[in-house]
Amino acid sequence: MSTPMKLMTLAAWCLLTLSACQKTELYDYPTTTLGNAEITALTLAQNGENKVVRSSINSETAKITLTVRAATDLTRLAPRANVADGATISPLMGVYSDFSQPVSYTVTSGNRQVEKVWTIVVVKE
Repeated sequence: MSTPMKLMTLAAWCLLTLSACQKTELYDYPTTTLGNAEITALTLAQNGENKVVRSSINSETAKITLTVRAATDLTRLAPRANVADGATISPLMGVYSDFSQPVSYTVTSGNRQVEKVWTIVVVKE
């Protein structure tokens, strides 16, 4: 096989190989069900024990009201939340926080297109 023919064969092989690669953007998130920025459940722990006795989650107003046991110290509770698939929440969960006043958490959807600020209100029995 002559040199020009080898070069043409190599060029054709390279062209076919490179064009077969799927190109995606680094931040090309899927747009299926990952557009949801919901909190589906929330607990508050103190010394490893869940203190929530009742909860109400209102997705329309992005407000969660939690009722805790009467003896609970509202200034030292560690929240744990279930969020929609792929979503992130901030500030971090599991860190002791002061819930004596309403606290806000931001949930960002899995496709990073929806951001929702949730207000958490805690009351004692």
